[in-house]
Amino acid sequence: MILHALLSGFSIGLILPIIDKVFLNADPSPPEQALPVSQGLRDLWASAGAAWGTAPGLTDKVAAAKDAALAGLTRIQHQAAPLDILAWLCIVTLVAILLKNAAEFGRKIAFIRVEQGAAEALRNDLFRRITRFPLSTHYRYPSGQLVSRLTNDVELVKQFTINTAATFLHNLIQAAVFLAITLWASLQLAMVSFLIVPPLVLVTGKLASKLKRHSARAQARIAEVTSTVSETLSNIRVVKAFGTEDAEGERFARHTRSYKRSVIRLLGLDSLAAPFSEFWGVAIGVGVLFYGGHLVLRPDSPITPGRFFVFFLALISMLHPLKILSGVVTRFQRGVAASDRLFEILALPVEEDRPGARPVHGLEHELRFDDVTFSYDPGRPVLENIAFRARAGSTTALVGPSGGGKSTLVDLIPRFRDPVSGAITLDGIDLRDLRRDDLRRLIGIVTQETILFNDTVLSNIGYGVENAPEERIVEAARAANAHDFISAMPEGYRTVIGERGLRLSGGQRQRIAIARALLRDPTILILDEATSSLDTESEVAVQQALDRLLRNRTTFVIAHRLSTVMGADQILVVDAGRLVEQGRHGELLARPTLYRRLYELQFRDEEAS
Repeated sequence: MILHALLSGFSIGLILPIIDKVFLNADPSPPEQALPVSQGLRDLWASAGAAWGTAPGLTDKVAAAKDAALAGLTRIQHQAAPLDILAWLCIVTLVAILLKNAAEFGRKIAFIRVEQGAAEALRNDLFRRITRFPLSTHYRYPSGQLVSRLTNDVELVKQFTINTAATFLHNLIQAAVFLAITLWASLQLAMVSFLIVPPLVLVTGKLASKLKRHSARAQARIAEVTSTVSETLSNIRVVKAFGTEDAEGERFARHTRSYKRSVIRLLGLDSLAAPFSEFWGVAIGVGVLFYGGHLVLRPDSPITPGRFFVFFLALISMLHPLKILSGVVTRFQRGVAASDRLFEILALPVEEDRPGARPVHGLEHELRFDDVTFSYDPGRPVLENIAFRARAGSTTALVGPSGGGKSTLVDLIPRFRDPVSGAITLDGIDLRDLRRDDLRRLIGIVTQETILFNDTVLSNIGYGVENAPEERIVEAARAANAHDFISAMPEGYRTVIGERGLRLSGGQRQRIAIARALLRDPTILILDEATSSLDTESEVAVQQALDRLLRNRTTFVIAHRLSTVMGADQILVVDAGRLVEQGRHGELLARPTLYRRLYELQFRDEEAS
């Protein structure tokens, strides 16, 4: 950038000797008496080198070489023929322009790499941070909002902040070089010209403030559009089932209409900056041309025609970077608005281990809940004073009315959330004192809502287990009663199952999720309605496999089917966030308990069947 700006200024500076030393030289030396410019340059180089060699210190060497070079240039100006000088100045001009454009090409390539690299790093940092957010943050920020910030806002930051900063620096250096030339050419003209700058700065500042405000609104509107698309496509089956395509289309149209209005206002303000800057630039140029021409035409002119034209061209050249700089301020405000949204996300807390958190490799004795209370909102507990223990290798079933807190309770085990009070301990150590990643590696989870990726069956079952052998994946699929239907698929285990596994039935998705959990060979297994999507035949086969695989594992089961509950080592009855009953199946049936009433209502027909 510096090289490009200096060469731009040098190119303009060449006008001075062309006008004053060539075209205004009324008595050019005859060719036979003229000093060839090439000879003069050789003499200049020789005299400057000699002066450098004879001077004692570095400062003296520089001064002596400079004086010799200036003397050589003066000799060329007075003794060389004007046409010879013009030829050499034309060659120098071509070389300077070539080098200037080479520097400009290098600048653009460098900043393309910087710009793209910075955007890549920002996206990666954002994505890593988003995946490290606690679940409560994901509930507060819909996925569409996060996607919008990761894509649209990063793109705006790249365009209007990173790129704009590079543009600002480049044009600032250029403006500084041209400013130096104008001050050198004529200080008087420069002072007159700069009287018009303060109004330009004042109006541009107000325009930038409005642009930032409207840009923030536009980005909020596009985030609503993205969120609507994400939400609708994620629930497309429900949309079609309820016939709400038109309603969803109208909702989407409302958001796009709001976004359109915001963008029209934003771009209208943005478009005002360029013509306003151009008008003031032309006003400065016209004023300088009139006033400077008046000075040059005076008999006692304080400025030569060559200096005036150098000043005028430098001033006009400076107006272009100044115009860009005024636009940069407005563009930068749009980037700042996007940056604010990104840094809002980057400032959110992520899941972090406590200082000195301990590694954990297994469960040897028991997992204990000690008077655990949890709430999403202060003062409104979802779980209250939960206390029980699960021995290593045992199966604990959780039953109770819907909304009682069963899923929330098991979410505390892998630390998706932490208790508000009380503690959960693993072999006597508070889970919060263990490394979170180590703890989660001990746990396999299968939930009622099966989440699969738009990838192959092989990759979905092997998810989270690095370099899992295909033989182990097939073994896990057999154990989950999934091997037969997988083998019947067009490409077997290498069949891509579509987004969220939509190419599979609900029961098939559930069995792949069970196979994925089994492949991890977890110490602790959490089954949250894991067999709810299976038909009776599939459930029997999967339950037989689970019965074998649950041995020597500590298992927590949320289920409404009798087959799982009856064989549990203990049953916890959770109602309205409290642990109201605890015992084995036969013990709870022997007393007039809530479990017995649920059994009579829900399980009797199933047991008879």
